[in-house]
Amino acid sequence: MARVRSGDTEATRELFDEFGELLLKVVRRHLNPALRGQVDSADFVQEAWLAFLQNPTMQPNFQTPQQFGAFLATIARNKVVDVVRRGLMSSGYNVNREVRLVGKPAASDLTPAHHNTPSKSAMRRELKDILVDDLGPAYRKIGLRILEGMAPASIAQEYGVSERTVERVRKKIMDQLQLL
Repeated sequence: MARVRSGDTEATRELFDEFGELLLKVVRRHLNPALRGQVDSADFVQEAWLAFLQNPTMQPNFQTPQQFGAFLATIARNKVVDVVRRGLMSSGYNVNREVRLVGKPAASDLTPAHHNTPSKSAMRRELKDILVDDLGPAYRKIGLRILEGMAPASIAQEYGVSERTVERVRKKIMDQLQLL
């Protein structure tokens, strides 16, 4: 340890070789499975070494290699716990809200199509305007009812026209759709 504190790189490499596997096991044991796909365990090991090596003279004196290993393991565990807290508890990083694409339905299947968004509503209004634009004022009301999905018999009864008239307006709207 005295050699490491004096800046001996060979002594530091020996510590890496001796305690690297221990740190990796500690990190993997404490890393939540939901985060394993998001982060690399080796990054935590490197952060633990960095925390130790930034100021090795301020570290406590270790009587045994087990004490030093326990110290490094605590640093590594704390690094993992910080990321787990950030990754699972804060709303901005919450990995439990993520939808995995492998083996799951497509996002469009998860979002109901009947939910109106402002852009969908605007597109629907524009399309209605385009479809009934060429109709005269009397037929425009009938065309809007057709686009709302109302039954032809009900439309005919509401406006006092024949079902055949409603059917002609529907055909004009369908012709407009073909042009689009």
